[in-house]
Amino acid sequence: MENQIDTYRDLGRIVRIEDNGDYVVSWIDEREECILSQSIPKEFLSYNPGQWFEAKVKRKGSCIGKTLGIENVVARKPLEPISGEEFARKMAHCRIVLPIIPIEKI
Repeated sequence: MENQIDTYRDLGRIVRIEDNGDYVVSWIDEREECILSQSIPKEFLSYNPGQWFEAKVKRKGSCIGKTLGIENVVARKPLEPISGEEFARKMAHCRIVLPIIPIEKI
């Protein structure tokens, strides 16, 4: 199955645009990859470094295989962080009780 090409949904951020027009992308799993300019949709060309996006990507081998192309893309804006106090205030109205697990035990 190493040579099989499949389509996956992934989240990424543009790191930089090379002089030749290729895009260096950092995927949500922190892999960095160069995407050839001829394998991206025209909407992608308006994005600048730092822009987050959601994309349907063609990959060879597996979901973390080499990206062969991006079929379609949608710009995404990351959510603004909120303070712990604001989170607690919003969660006070929630009836679900979630356990608090110290980070070192995760």
